Amino acid sequence: METRLSVAGARASATTFPPVAWVLAGVTSTAALASYIALSPFNRWVADDYGYSAMVTQHGWWGGQVAQYTGWSGRFTSNATIMGTVSLGPWSARVVPALVILAWLAALLFLARELARALRIAASWTALLVGAGGVLVASLAFAPDLFESVYWITGAMTYAVPLVGATVLGALLIRGATARRSRWELLIA
Repeated sequence: METRLSVAGARASATTFPPVAWVLAGVTSTAALASYIALSPFNRWVADDYGYSAMVTQHGWWGGQVAQYTGWSGRFTSNATIMGTVSLGPWSARVVPALVILAWLAALLFLARELARALRIAASWTALLVGAGGVLVASLAFAPDLFESVYWITGAMTYAVPLVGATVLGALLIRGATARRSRWELLIA
């Protein structure tokens, strides 16, 4: 079974990659992503995570928002998500990195699917998943400080979660720009 990636309307000699290449790319990206996710259970709160937890404990979630608004930072959305996450308890540090990585993979898969549709490229789900996994592995591998970007709750909510959102937004914009449907999707995006 060959995994096809071809341009719609192209000649019969459309690009076809041998199954060995897909298996090798899939195994490599899966192993790399699995290793990043496997680190999650060993993660703990660090630095600011304790401060946000103390603020939620002392003032409550809403009180913490007011305290941050009036006395500290202009990052209101990330502060809200950080405080919401640390209010779940210390175990949240063990699951957040895995959830962020999996959410980003899903967002990249969505973007790849929308790009393929917009460019009229017939791509199998395998090809899209391998491509999305490869982009994610490269993004994680070349992150300036992977710990601060993904494994530290404060950093993940400030840096990685907006990247996931931006990826979904990109996919929605492509879908809205190429679809002949209601403009509500584009307006919402």
